[in-house]
Amino acid sequence: MTLALLRAPHGPSTVHFFCSSGGNAGLAAVHASHALHRPCTVVVPLSTKPFMIGRLRAAGAHDVVQVGATWAEADAHLRDVELRRAEERGETGVYVPPFDHED
Repeated sequence: MTLALLRAPHGPSTVHFFCSSGGNAGLAAVHASHALHRPCTVVVPLSTKPFMIGRLRAAGAHDVVQVGATWAEADAHLRDVELRRAEERGETGVYVPPFDHED
């Protein structure tokens, strides 16, 4: 996530992190983004328990979006809708995968 800040084309102040998750990866992304003083939106499936949504919000998530029956549907929404909205707001949306990141 630090590399994303350094590589942001319009400077680190425009970076907004986005993570799709059932909960735990999103919680990690929120904690990391908080340490970097940047917002993090977490997109979770509708099956995510209210307890986890509360934990994400309490940890400082900028927003928690519930959409889709599965993680794959939530992830598709993040990539197709949330990242586009961030760009329209002038933000540099950074996708934080819950697993399988090359770095």
